[in-house]
Amino acid sequence: MTLRELVFICLDELKLSASDDSFFNESHIRFLLNKWRARLLKQEYDTNKNKKVSESAYQTICLDLEDSNPLGLDINCGEFYRRSIKAIPSLLQAVGDPILSAGDFFSNDRIVYVTRQKMRFTGYNRWLKNIIYAALGTDNKLYLSSRNSQFKYLEKIQFTGVFEDAEKAMELSCEKNEGSCDIMDQTYPFEDYLVPVLVYNVVKELLGAAYRPLDSYNDNTDNLSQLANFLRHNLKSNLIKQMEQ
Repeated sequence: MTLRELVFICLDELKLSASDDSFFNESHIRFLLNKWRARLLKQEYDTNKNKKVSESAYQTICLDLEDSNPLGLDINCGEFYRRSIKAIPSLLQAVGDPILSAGDFFSNDRIVYVTRQKMRFTGYNRWLKNIIYAALGTDNKLYLSSRNSQFKYLEKIQFTGVFEDAEKAMELSCEKNEGSCDIMDQTYPFEDYLVPVLVYNVVKELLGAAYRPLDSYNDNTDNLSQLANFLRHNLKSNLIKQMEQ
């Protein structure tokens, strides 16, 4: 499902539930989709620790590289570093492991992702000297190191991970480089079965901001909760009908 389709579903739900004179900004909907996507993914995998992260939650970005001498790292004889020209969007903590590749889909050149603290101790084993190691710098750029003589000719890598802000990752997407220029037409990185929950939370938040009734009746009844339950029931049923079409 594309980002555009998700935005349209949210707008359709809002039209069914809000007054005719209500106005909802598309940019705000996209902001809320990003916020709730990150929250729901983290909640899903925090609750199910042993559950494998679905491929649909991952995004692959393409990064151009340049030579670098990072601060705080001693450059030994025959040792050098490459780094990404652009910063890496923040990863969603504890959700999925980053995967890096130095080549096309069939390449055997894999990059090992390590912490910044371990980076300076890698590559000294003669059996591992050809491996490329990568770590995230304090500037959020990706730093790479290897004692392989061909490493210095590496110009681009692919970085696959579960990013906190899907739209920032979409801006660096390899798919975008292949011709899909509008991020609205890119596949949204989210679990399909959680889409109804995602849309429901976005619509609920927008309706709550647009219309906040006062519980002015002193009748020992939680009227606001009754309204929330009514909205929850009707929004969910409408969304399911939309998804089944």
